[in-house]
Amino acid sequence: ISLTVCLSTVVTKGDVDLGIRVDAFDIASDLAEPVPLASVRVTCSGMNLMMIRDAVTRALYALDMQLALNEFGTAGIKKA
Repeated sequence: ISLTVCLSTVVTKGDVDLGIRVDAFDIASDLAEPVPLASVRVTCSGMNLMMIRDAVTRALYALDMQLALNEFGTAGIKKA
């Protein structure tokens, strides 16, 4: 698995915020393009986090959860 982390500024409701996007790719396949496995996007203010370390850690935990849901085939199932 290969991970990419992208940090960018995001403007929401007139306020500037830090957005983090983490993508996971399967680089073991024989295809020319890596196969996307999961992707998450988070904002620091949306998680009430002030330190970038905490925000990246939270994004990685969210990605781990998404990968687990995809592995068990429950990513599209919403429970009430």
